[in-house]
Amino acid sequence: MRTKDCISRCLHIVRRLKRGQKASFTDIQRYLNEMSALTGEDYTISIRTFQRDLDAIRELFLIDIRYSRIEGLYSINDEFSDEIQSERLMESLEVFHSLKMMNNLSGIFHFEARPPLGTEHLSRMIFAIKNKRIITLTYNKNWENQFTERTLLPLLLKEFRGRWYVVAKRMDTNAIRTYSLDRVVAFSIQENQASPPTNLENYYYYSFGIYVKTDPNPQEVALKFSPDAGRYIKEAVLHHSQKVIEDSAEAFVVKLYLSITFDFVMEILGYGELVEVISPAELRSQVSDRLRKAVEKYK
Repeated sequence: MRTKDCISRCLHIVRRLKRGQKASFTDIQRYLNEMSALTGEDYTISIRTFQRDLDAIRELFLIDIRYSRIEGLYSINDEFSDEIQSERLMESLEVFHSLKMMNNLSGIFHFEARPPLGTEHLSRMIFAIKNKRIITLTYNKNWENQFTERTLLPLLLKEFRGRWYVVAKRMDTNAIRTYSLDRVVAFSIQENQASPPTNLENYYYYSFGIYVKTDPNPQEVALKFSPDAGRYIKEAVLHHSQKVIEDSAEAFVVKLYLSITFDFVMEILGYGELVEVISPAELRSQVSDRLRKAVEKYK
């Protein structure tokens, strides 16, 4: 069977088992038959092919599917599956598979006009991070073809607002800096290795976006949203520390515990009249001043 058919079938199997659902092999066969009827493809499989598909799912999506002999059912083993990572892998393969299936996409897809995301650097950057290799990076600092060269030890990759960043230690100053991959012109991987700093797992723990303060100084922030905006905030959680304080027909109030950085202030301003900063007073004043200056531009 063709590779694209195998990928599509694996996607259907994972969909059938998502969100805690359990299914027997017969249930999965029935579901695949339904998908065959809907798509015109042939997803009919034997138990032997299904076992091979489970290995492919483990490799493609980092999802482990286990079988309970007592229940006679298959289910996703959450203990050994990284939900966020596997979801992203599935999303990427879903898009790739959909594009691959179509010969003419005119009138079907409307792609956003944007600069390249720098994803061509991801695989080599991952290699450098995993092997603790020093890199020499050429960077377009401000989109004006002013190139700088840095010798860095890449430490981790960060996604924010659809863009990828590499957090790295400058070898000349030992400072930790963040570089956008879409501004990386080129980089070479050296043979030299270096030891990364410790405790990087929580590097962004108190941050909203890519800015990290030397002294995090996290604060409790209370935000009051309109009920309509609140429905969005419940789904698109602002920060992992978010706690819902009120969810009523009058308001949606959350509390966060994080560092107040430039990008967090910009996020609040983006909601305009749909949000009010309750506390702290310093943040309330900062947002108020920025909104007042914005209004003055329209007088």
